[in-house]
Amino acid sequence: NPLFNGCNLTIYGNEGTFDFATDKNVSPFAFFGCQNLASVTVNGAGKIGENAFNGCTSLNSISIESDAISIGENAFSHCSSLKSIYLNISSCVAKDSIFWASGNGIDLRLGAKCSNLPGNLFLTEKGDYLPKIASLVCDEGMTELNVSFKDIDSLITVSLPEGMTKIGDDAFYGCSGIVAITFPSTLTEIGDNAFSRTRLTGDIVLPNSITMIGKCAFSSTPITSVNIPSSLKRLEASAFSNCSSLQMQITLPNGIEVIESHVFTDSKVYGTL
Repeated sequence: NPLFNGCNLTIYGNEGTFDFATDKNVSPFAFFGCQNLASVTVNGAGKIGENAFNGCTSLNSISIESDAISIGENAFSHCSSLKSIYLNISSCVAKDSIFWASGNGIDLRLGAKCSNLPGNLFLTEKGDYLPKIASLVCDEGMTELNVSFKDIDSLITVSLPEGMTKIGDDAFYGCSGIVAITFPSTLTEIGDNAFSRTRLTGDIVLPNSITMIGKCAFSSTPITSVNIPSSLKRLEASAFSNCSSLQMQITLPNGIEVIESHVFTDSKVYGTL
């Protein structure tokens, strides 16, 4: 039910605040168009229905902590003033376009529980009007990044913690604002298309913990050099293809087990195995 549809909201005497600590479910369209709602805090398991906070144009911060939550389609769409999102979620079912056309330089922080966030959490059904996330900080204790920021070109800075072991498929595909990244020394796996079509520039320094580099992981980027760690076991197809500025000699490690096709196609790389 659209309980507060179109309202100027005041709850518990604090104008512009909604605390989700007691009622574990927010109905579809519940706060649709509430123009004075400034912050949303969610603590505990529950469900946020479709369009629940759609059109809350003054909403500038969201904090969600939960062991298990379901978030409906367009739940936080058209929140044009959104500046801060904090998530610490163990298990999440996410529909399409949750943050469609929202934000203006969002600072996103992912807590230690966020290793299993679904890949589509920040994506939209048609890939348009993506949320304007400017920075990403992953807290210590987060071991995997499985959520995707595909084609979010507003994303500029990324901070990954020591202890992280995996960057998942499509993590930063097409994030043209990213020009540099520091990898944690614990990283073992870089997924398919993880940094493809970013603007990573210069030298890429991979830690000696890396065992797998996925398909097209760094393809179509302007990197100029990359080290191949001795720990590497698997180098998948087109991992560094179409890197026209990549000009270097490489020596692949003796312990490598799989080298797929077209790894360095259209890159100026030569070397030995």
